Amino acid sequence: MSKVVLFIVEGERREVEIINSMKSFLPEDTKIVSACVNIHMLYRIMKEYDFEADIITVLQNMDGVSESDKEMLRSLDRVTYTYLIFDFDVQYYKLLSENNLELGFNAIYDMLSYFNNETDGTIGKMYINYPMVEAFRDCTDFFDNGYKDRVVELDELTGYKEIVGKRGISTNISRWNYDDYLKLIDMNLYKANYLVNRRWIRPSYNEYIESIGQINIMNSEKDSVIIDRQVSVMCCIYLVIVDYIGKRLWNMMQ
Repeated sequence: MSKVVLFIVEGERREVEIINSMKSFLPEDTKIVSACVNIHMLYRIMKEYDFEADIITVLQNMDGVSESDKEMLRSLDRVTYTYLIFDFDVQYYKLLSENNLELGFNAIYDMLSYFNNETDGTIGKMYINYPMVEAFRDCTDFFDNGYKDRVVELDELTGYKEIVGKRGISTNISRWNYDDYLKLIDMNLYKANYLVNRRWIRPSYNEYIESIGQINIMNSEKDSVIIDRQVSVMCCIYLVIVDYIGKRLWNMMQ
């Protein structure tokens, strides 16, 4: 029986473009639904359900989801893996003010704690991009050692797309190939290990499974945001491929 992978994403364009460009790493039957809400809005919706609702049912009742996406969801007999891709969005609801940063992180913690099982189609696993999905090209090359220290100041978040436009990879995503993506995935593995373990090397598969996860990455980001007033750039959409392929990916990156 073929695998069905469902992506639930925040936006209607950029995340869809990235996932479609990574199709060589994913099964043929890959579906994408745009929720058209940010993580903090989704948190409020899930809280109304006491975090007990089937995420697919929730999507089918959300105003921002298109009718075509709702129809696709109704047609699904089963889903093998479900991944939710959202942005950090610390600027939402004035979370940048001192008193609200903790509230924002608490909401993200609740979301990551709940959406933690990609093999359960009623729940799924959530990944957060820091500060947003535009981090996917915030590097000078497909493997950029400078990515280790790539940050964006909190007071520059609203202009992050313009910042990336000036300092990020300029090659059109439609021209990126399989090897380019392997390097980008590897670079973000390095970054995840650096954020959690302060080591700028690729973690072993066992180290990745045992010590690196979305909550640990978020905890490191929390320190960076609250203490240093900056977000460490990290594109976790690439870690979906790491989790989907698993140990075989380490052989592919040799």
